[in-house]
Amino acid sequence: MDFNIRAISLAESVPFDAHAPVRELLGKEIHFHSRITLIITLPNIPEAFASLPDPERLLTALDGWTRVYDYPKGEDKIRHILAPAEGQDSDDEILVYRLDLLQPVRRKPGPRPSVVILGGAAMTYDACGKWLIDLSYDQARAHSHTKGTVLVRPRVPKPPPIKIGWVGAETIEGVVMPVRLRSIGAVFGAEIMHVGPQSFAHVKHRLAGFPLRRAPELTRLCFPRMTRAACS
Repeated sequence: MDFNIRAISLAESVPFDAHAPVRELLGKEIHFHSRITLIITLPNIPEAFASLPDPERLLTALDGWTRVYDYPKGEDKIRHILAPAEGQDSDDEILVYRLDLLQPVRRKPGPRPSVVILGGAAMTYDACGKWLIDLSYDQARAHSHTKGTVLVRPRVPKPPPIKIGWVGAETIEGVVMPVRLRSIGAVFGAEIMHVGPQSFAHVKHRLAGFPLRRAPELTRLCFPRMTRAACS
């Protein structure tokens, strides 16, 4: 799945003053086209949109989307829709609108059920990065044999990856670090190599020939609970 926030930020942003009135979307069928097509039917009553903190603004993601994450939840599907958006001023930090939907399983014969709107948010770039890391990590740790998929729009070349070596324990506070580091790399476009601190000679050997750079800001963002010493 594509979790690269640097690529997401390159897509065209939803204008700050854009709105999608709920009354115009009641019962509407929405198509998401990429290499595959996903179709959802929105609820037909206004009360079903009450879980959105700012529905008319967040619902613009249905038209301005750049990522649709789709993965199984039992027999049903969870779908997250992301769209980059402008801040209040043109030079503000980029925002990312997010819609969280549940698609109940279709019982044939019969129509496709409308989605359940679970919630949504207008995230800052940093908050979106953290959310994507958690989603990537949870998907990597899931025991489901059916992997999720992602619809991407537009398809643009990804920025070249940065390379980072990270020396530390295999597990920290219950977090499996090799998996977490891969999730972080997937979001920030980085190739992160985990090296267990077995011995100085072992670490030196593993890092030999690996192009390294210090990235304390990225590391502190990804591991906010770690000490400054652990991030350096």
